[in-house]
Amino acid sequence: MKIELRRSSLWFASLTIHWLFACGALWWFYDIGPLIRDGVFNLGEATSRVIKMGLIVTILTTAAWLWMIRVEQKEKLLRLWWSATWRTLLLLFLYFLAVMFRREMWTQSQGINEDAMFLPIVGHINGFFFSEFRWLGFLIQVIPLMGILSGILFCSQVRLGRRRTLDPPI
Repeated sequence: MKIELRRSSLWFASLTIHWLFACGALWWFYDIGPLIRDGVFNLGEATSRVIKMGLIVTILTTAAWLWMIRVEQKEKLLRLWWSATWRTLLLLFLYFLAVMFRREMWTQSQGINEDAMFLPIVGHINGFFFSEFRWLGFLIQVIPLMGILSGILFCSQVRLGRRRTLDPPI
């Protein structure tokens, strides 16, 4: 029971760090500060969009980590890093493709709103991060950075979990 609680705590801490880095990367790569200064968004609206998109990225990373569970105990850290990295890259890229495919297949008869254009439920978030040429920033900057970070954080929490479970009880 203690081992599972430790492992869950490490997962939660690692995913929280991942989410914070995702929010920071989105804020930086999409130049949110200048958009606020120019009056495109107010601070609250910009922060909300970044937090929500960071959460989407982190949920996809969580799916990649869950995909890693059966591999975790058998591999060395470098292989674990690569496995977590490519799985995260793949899921983020598939999400990117789904949003772009939906946008390209959209017609005006389906509705003129962000949910109709950029996927239901999360369209208002995707609308900002994937409209015009902003999708390039997600593809070229966000996906690679978050994939590499995912691998690092996954390996870190696995290593800490292994070390703690091998320590003798006090």
